[in-house]
Amino acid sequence: MFDMGNRTFIDWLHEQLKTRAWSQSELARRSGISVTAINKVMNEERSPGADMCRGIAAAFGMRDTEVFRIAGLISDAVSDEVIRLAEEDTTIGEAYKIMKSMNRVERYQALQYLRFLREQSASYGGDDATEKHEAPKPSTQKTTGKPKPATS
Repeated sequence: MFDMGNRTFIDWLHEQLKTRAWSQSELARRSGISVTAINKVMNEERSPGADMCRGIAAAFGMRDTEVFRIAGLISDAVSDEVIRLAEEDTTIGEAYKIMKSMNRVERYQALQYLRFLREQSASYGGDDATEKHEAPKPSTQKTTGKPKPATS
């Protein structure tokens, strides 16, 4: 974990660069992070943030969560739970990938919509599929796009 006194993240990053025979400039090029930002972390002038960790993970071909964990940004329990859920339910993994591709405003809007859907589901009592963490079964009824006539 990153700790200004411990230097664990810095030591890990230094070892990764050494193993790959990369300079800080090469890491900057491959990660999309500025050399200045990398240098400041390596010199203990700042802590690595989420964007830096994502860039480093991409450059090293690692999962974001692994670099977040090494940097001390997430606990082992949290990241393991997220990974487990994504592996058990492909819709969570797909949602994660979609959300990751969005900008901050789009992610916020998507999150607001998900909250709205959760509230609507709760107000209607949900359904059995929701309780079992399964995707709802698709409707077999054909829709015409026209309103259904009222029945009495």
